[in-house]
Amino acid sequence: MSHYSAKPMIVRLQPSYWLALVIALAAAASVLIMLSMPATLWIKLALSLVIVLVAIFHIWQDALLRFSWSWASVEVNSTGALILNRRDGTACEATIQVSSFVASYLTVLNIGIGNSYWQRHLILLPDSADLDSLRRLRVWLLWGLPQNLKPQPADTEDA
Repeated sequence: MSHYSAKPMIVRLQPSYWLALVIALAAAASVLIMLSMPATLWIKLALSLVIVLVAIFHIWQDALLRFSWSWASVEVNSTGALILNRRDGTACEATIQVSSFVASYLTVLNIGIGNSYWQRHLILLPDSADLDSLRRLRVWLLWGLPQNLKPQPADTEDA
């Protein structure tokens, strides 16, 4: 068998408060480190402000899914293609990069969309969608892709 054949599925994403907390804690730690560095106060404050603004942006975009371009759902169609849908209704066919990571506690999808040079990233924690949908997506990622496109699993027992 060359690869696992999956039924079409849709994973509807919901706000992840765990991801928001992780981003906020990382930003707070970065600001504390920045403020402890030997530099003039205005440079430390300016860089701390940038860190806080970037953290707020990513919390709103990736964790709370508030922007119109935030991902709303992940879909695998009957041909096995991965389609990402945005909150504004835009659907994008995506290719999964080998650098993606799959585990029961965290799934990071590094994806390419169309002919774009830039990669997009989708971070899924257990509270990002209902658990059964996430489990089905992880199984598809580990077994449904051709061998050369499979992301690196943490361990295959908890998918």
